[in-house]
Amino acid sequence: MQIYSSEIVRIGEQAKLFLDEGIVVFFGDNAPEELQDFAVIHKLEEITGEIKVGSEVTLSDVQLKVTAVGDVANENFKNFVFYFIFCLVNSKCKCF
Repeated sequence: MQIYSSEIVRIGEQAKLFLDEGIVVFFGDNAPEELQDFAVIHKLEEITGEIKVGSEVTLSDVQLKVTAVGDVANENFKNFVFYFIFCLVNSKCKCF
């Protein structure tokens, strides 16, 4: 079941530094400018469910499986459309 779909509108200048470490940080396009420099910024859209272990995330044509969800992950996702992804294999994150 798809709970969220969005379009990337900007990739901050320092986002690649995080990607090189296997981390992708996302913020909605309403994020403060000082946060946008290190994040992937996406267009805000309606959220229709919660992120759960076992969910799949598709970035471009790369599919990643959710293996853990933090205690406040869904709250942050709904309130700030903020999330980040740790990739265990960096090559799977080469999608930008």
